[in-house]
Amino acid sequence: MTRLTELINKCLEQTATDAERAELTALLNDANLTEDSLSALRQAFIQKKELLPLPETNADSIVSAILEGVAGANADMDSQEEEQPPRYRLIWRWAAAASVLLLLSLGGYWFVNHSIQRSNPQANVTIQPGRDGAILTLADGSQVVLDSLADGVVAVQQGTDVLLKNGELVYDKENAASEPAINIMSTPKGRQFNITLPDGTRVWLNAASSLKFPTAFTGKERRVEITGEAYFEVAKDKTKPFFVTLPNQSAIEVLGTSFNVNAYTEEKNIQATLLEGSMRLHANTHEEERTALLKPGQQASIPSNTNARDIALDKADIDKVMAWRNGFFHLEGVTLKDAMTQFSRWYDIDVVYDKEVKHTELQQITLAGEIRRDLNLEAVLDLLKELDLHFKVEGRRLTVLP
Repeated sequence: MTRLTELINKCLEQTATDAERAELTALLNDANLTEDSLSALRQAFIQKKELLPLPETNADSIVSAILEGVAGANADMDSQEEEQPPRYRLIWRWAAAASVLLLLSLGGYWFVNHSIQRSNPQANVTIQPGRDGAILTLADGSQVVLDSLADGVVAVQQGTDVLLKNGELVYDKENAASEPAINIMSTPKGRQFNITLPDGTRVWLNAASSLKFPTAFTGKERRVEITGEAYFEVAKDKTKPFFVTLPNQSAIEVLGTSFNVNAYTEEKNIQATLLEGSMRLHANTHEEERTALLKPGQQASIPSNTNARDIALDKADIDKVMAWRNGFFHLEGVTLKDAMTQFSRWYDIDVVYDKEVKHTELQQITLAGEIRRDLNLEAVLDLLKELDLHFKVEGRRLTVLP
């Protein structure tokens, strides 16, 4: 056992003397700390199976958090959270095969972050995370790339000014056209964007998504079409119900509400989650239309194909649903394969599986925790390697290895 391991164990057991605590602080401050020592430090925590979200500030804070225990560390983290959110948390979960998986996510094990920076001096030279950006397709088929435009008018549609304001696309409802045109805003892989529609409704698009809408809502209803994932805050107008048409021709009917729709065509199910207000899901079948009225906190699921049948209603995990809007990948109960699908969209990469992986259950391994979406791909893969997972990156192609 190394001296570092011995000291960290004593602190965890609350048997360290003042001199030993000072020695640990000095070791943690040592700029020449080796990867072997970092590994020993990591193993000390693993053996204790403790959940200690440690601050990333300095060695004194780290040692204090260790000595204060979980409650003290959490309180310390809460007081620092507004100024600088920590990056990782270490979580233990049991896999279905009765093996323990080490899962890394939002939180702050100093040694994990420190180890990544030290062992990867070129960590910034990698595939960067997604960012704000979108393509606006106008009524005449011409396109406007919104990624780097300055604030101001970017187009005029049937007399309606289309503007960028503080990074958001806005349709001027004061001068809305009486004869609407149809526009489409789409986010490629690696992009996200938000828009204010002519009625004041705000929509946030996740990566690889699209929103089709009129430049003015002139009839008895307001109707848009969505693919991919979007979060809506619908402007209230009792005289004009708001409808969202889904890829399988089902629809969501809204009356002043906030909700999230996950409608990627490659997913097995479409999920609509209600946060506030009221919402009715209309699921079309070949035989009849079925409906379900959602209450806040509920999630409705229907098959993604056009043969939608029963509507499944469940209590929603709001943190999981809204993670992408809040800047996280929420991996609680998510399989490795599904996590890789999320990474593929956000980092604009192609994910493939080694032939040996395809014939194992590795793709169905269940994860937990959260990872910040502002991390570059290399940092995310470094976290996943703690699960004894292996990857190869060639250009924008990521191969999952056995």
